[in-house]
Amino acid sequence: LDENVMNMVPGVIDTDPIENDVVDPEKIITAINLPNNNMVRNIPQDFAILTGLTVLNLAGNTLSGPIPKSLEKLVNLRTLSLSNNILNGPLDLDFSVFPNLEFFSVFGNQLSGDLPPSLGQATALEYINLNGNGFTGDISRVDYSSLTELEYLNLGDNQLTGNFPSSVTSATKLTKLYVFSNELSGPITADFFYLQALTELYLGGNEFDGEFPTSVWGLSTLTELDVRGNRFTGNLDNVSGLRNLVRLNLGDNRFSGEISSGIGFLQNLEILHLYDNAFTGTVATEIGFLQNLVALYIDGNELTGDIPTELENLEILRGLGLGNNDFNEQPIPDFIFNMPDLKQLRLQNANFNGEIPRAIGSLGDLELIHLEDNDLTGDIPDEMSNLGNVRELVLDGNDLDGDISFIGEMKSLEIVTLSGNNIGGELPENIGDLVDLRELDLSSLNVDGSIPDSMTSLVNLETFDCNDCRLDGKIPANVGRMVNLVTLDLGENDLSGSIPDSVSTLLKLETLDLGLNNLSGQIPAGITNLSRLLSLNLDSNQITGPLPADIGDMSALQTFTVSETRNDRVDGATGISGEIPASLGNLKNLQEFVMTRGALTGSMPDSITNLSTIRVFRVNKNFLSGPIPANIGNMVALTTFDVSINKDFRDTDIPVSQGCSGQIPTSVGLLQNLEDFDVHGNSLTGNLPSEIGNCAALDYLDVEYNELTGQVPASYGLLTKLDSFYMSNTNIDGEMPKEVCVLREGVLKYLYADCEFIGGPVCEVDECCSGCFMGSR
Repeated sequence: LDENVMNMVPGVIDTDPIENDVVDPEKIITAINLPNNNMVRNIPQDFAILTGLTVLNLAGNTLSGPIPKSLEKLVNLRTLSLSNNILNGPLDLDFSVFPNLEFFSVFGNQLSGDLPPSLGQATALEYINLNGNGFTGDISRVDYSSLTELEYLNLGDNQLTGNFPSSVTSATKLTKLYVFSNELSGPITADFFYLQALTELYLGGNEFDGEFPTSVWGLSTLTELDVRGNRFTGNLDNVSGLRNLVRLNLGDNRFSGEISSGIGFLQNLEILHLYDNAFTGTVATEIGFLQNLVALYIDGNELTGDIPTELENLEILRGLGLGNNDFNEQPIPDFIFNMPDLKQLRLQNANFNGEIPRAIGSLGDLELIHLEDNDLTGDIPDEMSNLGNVRELVLDGNDLDGDISFIGEMKSLEIVTLSGNNIGGELPENIGDLVDLRELDLSSLNVDGSIPDSMTSLVNLETFDCNDCRLDGKIPANVGRMVNLVTLDLGENDLSGSIPDSVSTLLKLETLDLGLNNLSGQIPAGITNLSRLLSLNLDSNQITGPLPADIGDMSALQTFTVSETRNDRVDGATGISGEIPASLGNLKNLQEFVMTRGALTGSMPDSITNLSTIRVFRVNKNFLSGPIPANIGNMVALTTFDVSINKDFRDTDIPVSQGCSGQIPTSVGLLQNLEDFDVHGNSLTGNLPSEIGNCAALDYLDVEYNELTGQVPASYGLLTKLDSFYMSNTNIDGEMPKEVCVLREGVLKYLYADCEFIGGPVCEVDECCSGCFMGSR
């Protein structure tokens, strides 16, 4: 044999000649069984010389590269198993050369491309497994009608498209058929009546629609039926025909009608998933006769009435989902707490009221508790802290009381959501022991005190939401140790001190909300390292100093809000100061930039006109000066542009800042999405641009308290959505265009002008202006 073959697994194949005999290894070797032998490299071309091979089994290794076309020379193959490797490329074999091939498996590789039509010509095939690759194209490229010996067909977990292949029903010996997790679509017209040997049918995770094929209900041999995650319609009227069924999953479809009493005939049933459909009526009492059930999920339907007490017979149940239905208001049924093996309890949004029974503490195997969005009241029972195996605890949207400290005892917690209750107390010091915690949502609770330093040990935490609580003290200096944080929301508390520099090391952070606190100091310069950050909110704090010069490095940023930082009651200008960095224009994904009531100075950089995705640009109540960038019309997504009140008098007759100056650019007329244009309280000059009349979405236009001159353009009569137009305290004069006056008869509610000043705008229509002023001239 070639050295490449020999070196795959040294010592496995012995080619030393037998003494005194002449042996042809190319013909005498009929089987190579080398599964799970840590083999690497490509499959050697030289296997092709072993023409006597009937079995080639190289499964469970680390073989890579393509499947060599030279394998077509092994015409005597009965078994070809290459599964669980890392083979790639197309399946480029001509299967018509394998008349004896019975077993073919390549599952768990990285193969791609279309299915070879010749696969349907290997008529001796009994087993085909292509699961877990990247095959694409129409599933019906293979005609399965000649595969009359086929018993097992697995095409699942690929990217195959097209309709369900009707030719499959010609393979009447099929016992197992899997086409799950592809991109198959359309209604299924195939008649499953011919597949009377079928025991397992998996169609889930596709885009099938239309009525579920009724012929399936007649397959009495079925033990497993899984069609979850499609858009099938239909009902359960004929489900009683599947009396050997062990697993039934119809979840996430569009089945409707009542849950048929015929379900009670499925005495072997262990798994019943009917979640996320449109079933109506009451819960069938016959479900309580299915004493082999270990999983019952009927959540996410339109079920009503009371929970039948017959469910108390399901003593070995491990998973129960009744949530997202419209049951009669009732306490959580006591019988649930007599199910000692229960691991998952989903009762969310189902009109349950009363207290959480203390008996919940007896369910020591519980791993998941979802009771959110009910009307539960009272204290969280102390017994909850005994549930040391619970991974998910979701209780938000109730009216529960109690102390938050209990969560520190539940050491297996991964997800905790308690928002919107009356739970209070301080975060427990032992919260740092919850080393598996990934999500902690305590928003809108009465939690007070400081954030314990031990929290920084939660290195797996991805979400920490404590918005609208009563936290005080400082943000822990070592918050940067929580390296997997994606969301950090501590807004609307009473936190003080500076923003820790270590925040800059949270490189996975996407949302940072510290607004509405009493934080002080400057924005950490290193915050621009957060290249994944989507939203930054530092509103209503005592932040000072400049914006980071390299803010443009935060390439993913969509929302940046740092408003209300100025305190006019202290000497000098406090708050965010300095100029708007030119690098702001590099933020190609920016949608909102809100920097109101700060101490920004200088001109708006021309680079902001590169922000083609920005919708809201607010920098009002600062000390800006200079012109509005001429190319503002390039900001095509803009809905709100507010640079108002940058001319600031500070209770004196001499302004601290002159505000924005120059003319309103004519390119404003290119902003077809503009709804709010507010430039009042500046030093703008020149005429109102007639091009503003092209801003068809404009709802609010405010140019008051400027030095504008000329007349109101008649084109403003085209602004058929204009609700408010303020132009008083300017030098605008002449007649008010009739086209604008006509708008007062419809959408234009507020029109303020210097009508009472001699030489001011004169309305063509009586009682046109809603507010007439003497002006400031």
